[in-house]
Amino acid sequence: MNASPRACSRRLQAGAALPIVLVLTAGLSIIAFAGFQAVSTSATLMAGLRDDFQAQTAVFSAEQETLFAFLTAQPTNRGLYTGPPLDGEAIALGVTSIAEIDASAFWRGDGASRLASQAEGDVRVVYQDGGAFLYLGFEDAAIAAALFQALGASRMDSEAFAARLGDYQDMDFTRRFRGGERSDYRIARMAPPTDSPLRAAGELTRVLGADALLTPDLLRRLERLTAYGAGYSPMKAAYLSPELGPVLERHLERDDLNTVAASDPSPSAIARFTFSAAGAETVFHRVIQYERRAFGEARPFRRTFVEERVSDDVAGFQGEVNGSIPTIPPAAVTGPPD
Repeated sequence: MNASPRACSRRLQAGAALPIVLVLTAGLSIIAFAGFQAVSTSATLMAGLRDDFQAQTAVFSAEQETLFAFLTAQPTNRGLYTGPPLDGEAIALGVTSIAEIDASAFWRGDGASRLASQAEGDVRVVYQDGGAFLYLGFEDAAIAAALFQALGASRMDSEAFAARLGDYQDMDFTRRFRGGERSDYRIARMAPPTDSPLRAAGELTRVLGADALLTPDLLRRLERLTAYGAGYSPMKAAYLSPELGPVLERHLERDDLNTVAASDPSPSAIARFTFSAAGAETVFHRVIQYERRAFGEARPFRRTFVEERVSDDVAGFQGEVNGSIPTIPPAAVTGPPD
């Protein structure tokens, strides 16, 4: 017997409902999965930001600890003695013997590392004495030109930029050969020279002709090899970096090396510290320069920010930190025992 039209209609409606339910279920599943992915990604990003923030906080704490150790340390041959104060008899032995009293408290100034353990994580601190860096002063045009040339610039461009750098810093209005004074800056529509020592590596970009010579890579390398500011230390052979030493030997005559103190191993009043801490996927680095000033002045030190950068070698950094790097001695932080 044939089914009624009403029964056939009900069967058709029931058959059409199933695909609709399946489509709705699939849509809801996709929405739920997308929401879960978004929440998971947000959680991962927040965890990474938290780790990076902790790394920067650890660097800040380590900087305070290192500054105290630097200001209270006793200078000795090729570095600092950061241990507790020594008695008069030990001091009378001479600076060479002080380092032999407690080797763990002797911090070499030629790039030696110390570990500053903070609540947020470990921070590696690298100490380089101010004698390790080339001061780009207006009187050292030959040395500045040699450095630019060693870093990849042509000899002609290096000598011209060194002359302009000298004119940028000196206080006279006499234009050097291939240099540049205020009139040249007006023609180029640039800010006039400051007629004062450079305060930071970034100020090199304000020198006439910098856009043609200073690539980003060359500027970064200059930041790590040179010193700036009103106070500076003469270069010392005991602290010269492996990259800067060959530059001076290869590109300068012997008569131009009079600014390098070959026989003076004592540390200068200037020190540059590189603080490194691992975040989620990167290693955060901050470079700070300190100058210890004479006792009795209103400000016992001068702080100069050098640079901040990140690197992605987290595994290599953790391997170094977990190695045999000595820690900053607690006595250098908490002071002598009662």
